[in-house]
Amino acid sequence: MPEVVIEVLVPESLCPRCSAALYIVNEVVYRLGVRGSVEVVKKDINSDDVLDKYGVLISPAIAVNGEVKFQGEGSIGEGA
Repeated sequence: MPEVVIEVLVPESLCPRCSAALYIVNEVVYRLGVRGSVEVVKKDINSDDVLDKYGVLISPAIAVNGEVKFQGEGSIGEGA
């Protein structure tokens, strides 16, 4: 069972920023070598369960252990 669950909240049809967010989260987990203790889950930001649980309307959004930590701002995939 994972110690950390990271939910990447994006629409079904991924835009470049949402694709970058999903890729970066998976890449960080891989590079840190924590795949066994961290689970990355892609969830549809427009689904009723995600809207009810998080209330986020801006994508991409990233939740860690049920708490939104990032929402549609910053520079995902830009120059880092």
